[in-house]
Amino acid sequence: MTTRYAIYFAPAANTALHRIGSGWLGRDALSGTGLDQPPVPGMAPETLSRLTGDPRRYGFHATLKAPFRLAPDQSEEALLATAEACARRRSAFTAPPLVSSDLEGFRALVLEAPSAAMNALERDCVTAFEPFRAPLTEPERARRRPERLTDRQRRLLDTVGYPYSLAEFRFHLTLTQRLTAEQAALIDPVLAVATEPVCGIPWPVDAISVFRQDQDGAPFRQWARLPLRSAGSDTGTG
Repeated sequence: MTTRYAIYFAPAANTALHRIGSGWLGRDALSGTGLDQPPVPGMAPETLSRLTGDPRRYGFHATLKAPFRLAPDQSEEALLATAEACARRRSAFTAPPLVSSDLEGFRALVLEAPSAAMNALERDCVTAFEPFRAPLTEPERARRRPERLTDRQRRLLDTVGYPYSLAEFRFHLTLTQRLTAEQAALIDPVLAVATEPVCGIPWPVDAISVFRQDQDGAPFRQWARLPLRSAGSDTGTG
C-alpha cells in the first residue's frame, strides 16, 4: 500500500464553491460521499462520470503542493506540524474573481486576474513541504510525459516533483478531463450555468488543506484543514 499526501486549497464545506464544485464532480472529498452530477442534455450520465473521473478522484481542489509519497525519514506528525506552521505564517486574503476556462482542453475555474498573494502561498507550500517528498520513481516521472514539457517544466518536475509549480504555477480548480470539441459543445453550456453563482465575485482564501490517498487508485480525502491567520490588510490582487 502506497500512501500519498497533497497540499491543496479546498473551499470550506459550507461554501457555495465547495457545494457547486463537488456536485459537478460527483463526490464530496471532505465527507467522502458520492453526489448526483447535473444532467448534460445529449450526454449519457456515465459519459459525464467518465469525463470527470480523474478530478473526482483527487477531489475538488487547487494544487499547492502536488501529491507525493512521504520521504522515509519523515512522519505524518511532522507533516501536520509543518502544515500548521505554514498556515500560521500566512494571512487569509481575498482572491480575484473566478472564471471558467479552457486549459488545453481541460475545463477549470481560474483567477480572472493575477494574485500575488496566491502565488506567494503556493511558493511557500512548495518550499515548506519539499523535504517531505520522496523522490519520484521512474514510472511516476514518466506519467508526467516529460517529453511534452518545456525545459523549465522538466527542471521543476525533477527538483520539486511537479512541472506546474513556482514560475509555472497557475491557480486552477479542475472540473473535467480533456474534452473533444463535441464533448465540450455539450458540457460548456451546462458548466457555465452551474458555476455562474461563484464566478465574477472576489472570494476568500482562508485555509490550506492536507489531502491523503490511502492506496494507489483510491480517492483523495481531506485529512486536515488548517486556517490561515485572520485577514489583516492583505489583498489577493497584484
